[in-house]
Amino acid sequence: METLELIDKLESLVAGASRLPLTGKAMVDVQALMSVVDQIRTSLPEDMKDAKQILEKRDNIVNQALMDARRLKASAEQDSKSRIQDSEIVKVSQKRAEEVLNEAQRRAEKTVAEAQRQTDAMRQEADKYALEVLSKLESQLSALLSSARRGIEQLEVAKAAA
Repeated sequence: METLELIDKLESLVAGASRLPLTGKAMVDVQALMSVVDQIRTSLPEDMKDAKQILEKRDNIVNQALMDARRLKASAEQDSKSRIQDSEIVKVSQKRAEEVLNEAQRRAEKTVAEAQRQTDAMRQEADKYALEVLSKLESQLSALLSSARRGIEQLEVAKAAA
């Protein structure tokens, strides 16, 4: 189950808890609460694995761009060698080889820059997502813990009064 779904389940558990009259407090099934918390702990590594896969995709894109650049460069060098026939063709070939090499370099730099931009964007999105999930989880767990502590205090006060 996805982490956000589990947080929703946790929220509905608290929302559906029995209310204590005149106190604004609720009694929560501790076993059900702990079960959902354990499920959340279990699902967080899955979210982290997803983020790791995104980073691996980025690395693959960068590696592919470098391989494409090398292929383009090798192709340009081969192209220039095959054009050598006489001095006039050599001059033309050298000029063309430089152009192809520059174009290959430009394309490779553009591809690497784009891959880096995509990687940075993916990493930022993954970090943002993880931060949102963890912040929401922290907030909800804090609220639940606070509610549980208030309930315990009220029960202790009631027990002491009885």
